[in-house]
Amino acid sequence: TVECTPICFVRSGPSKVLTGSVAVDVTQSHVADNRADDGGGAQGASTGKVPFACAVLAFVASAAFHSVFSLCIKLSSKSFPVAQIMWSRYITQWLCSSAILLARRESCFGPPGAGTFLLGRGLFGVAAQACHTFAVTRLPLADAVSLHTMYPVITALLAPAFLGEPLTWRAVLSAVAATSGCVLISQGRAAHGAAGGARPGSPSLGLGAALLGAFFASATYMLIRRLRGGGGGGGSMGGALVVKSEVVVWAYSAISLAALVVALPASAPSFVFAAPTPAWAALLAVGGVSIAEQLLVTLGFAGVSAGVGTLLMTTETAFAFLLSWTVLRESIGWTTALGASFIAAAVVSSALAAGAAAPPPL
Repeated sequence: TVECTPICFVRSGPSKVLTGSVAVDVTQSHVADNRADDGGGAQGASTGKVPFACAVLAFVASAAFHSVFSLCIKLSSKSFPVAQIMWSRYITQWLCSSAILLARRESCFGPPGAGTFLLGRGLFGVAAQACHTFAVTRLPLADAVSLHTMYPVITALLAPAFLGEPLTWRAVLSAVAATSGCVLISQGRAAHGAAGGARPGSPSLGLGAALLGAFFASATYMLIRRLRGGGGGGGSMGGALVVKSEVVVWAYSAISLAALVVALPASAPSFVFAAPTPAWAALLAVGGVSIAEQLLVTLGFAGVSAGVGTLLMTTETAFAFLLSWTVLRESIGWTTALGASFIAAAVVSSALAAGAAAPPPL
């Protein structure tokens, strides 16, 4: 949503030397922070520090872990409310990023002028995570993950306005394919809900939350690229502004926890403490699995470009379908499978565009 940021490698200074930093997102979803590189091509080239095969395996394993992350949300949501699940994730994330900054004796505040973007990144990030978490509680796992993973397509459409990048025919066609996939999934979910006697409005709310979460994840992605020095400088976010990714993560976690504190008077009465042991295990695993996924993405980005990494992360949908069918015993209709295929094809097209020379502008 996602989503989702790991310990990443970011470029620091005009020499573009890669230095190890920490970026933890999930949003989500999941992966919005994971792909906060500045766009592929020569700038997104492999660092050569990790063999290509190892980097590919790391990305595939990361996709599997992110699907497990969504599965943990699904399992814990049977006993815990959305707000409590988010507390589990962000406390873990904040503690990890704080420990890293403390160990390095670095400030948790970015350079002058970064405050507005850090605040926006935090607010959009927590909104994306809240939407994805809610969608997972209302939809089958495969549906929620498939819809959330379309955020790179949304980014490709919004990048011309916010990052100064050209609008291409590939971006438009990807958007059409992704929209077709959403329509197929929504039709399949509506038919399944009507036939299965689902709670009225539940699938519709879940679908709306999943799409809104993908939009927020896209906004998060663009803000991260702005904070990390990405973008062509011609859009409304113009100019270079490089912030260390561990600072981005710390600010994101702190803002998310602040938002949860503000919502505490309304959310606290719904908190559950008398839950079965498996539910507590799933809740605690939300944060732990997220960290494992972030470490794997860090390893992957040390060996492949951002475009290739995004391409490999599309395997998350396949893992989500597998977990949905084997663990949750959820039914998967042909419309859902076809819709997910359309979205995956759109994301692959966006990833190939990020990793190759840009097509002629539209």
